Amino acid sequence: MALKDGPVAIAVTVIDSFVFYSGGIYDDVNCSGDKDKLGHGVILIGWGTDDQVGEYWVVRNCWSNVWGMDGYIYIKIAGNICGVATEPCYVDIEAA
Repeated sequence: MALKDGPVAIAVTVIDSFVFYSGGIYDDVNCSGDKDKLGHGVILIGWGTDDQVGEYWVVRNCWSNVWGMDGYIYIKIAGNICGVATEPCYVDIEAA
């Protein structure tokens, strides 16, 4: 898993509920994971587990630390909400 080695660049879908996210674990099933809906670049930096919601991604946005939770959003893993797992991008550099 690339994320174990460092941050992963991803593209996500952005809908109104994403724009106005202010805390908690984001779980809007209307935020599509379809490849053709992706349009905003963010950084996937980790994951966690919540007793009620289950596993979630930790994502850093570039909209300033005023947005979300100090610039971060927690997105439920199940259901590929907003396409977090649709188009990950990372560099794999092997030591010489």
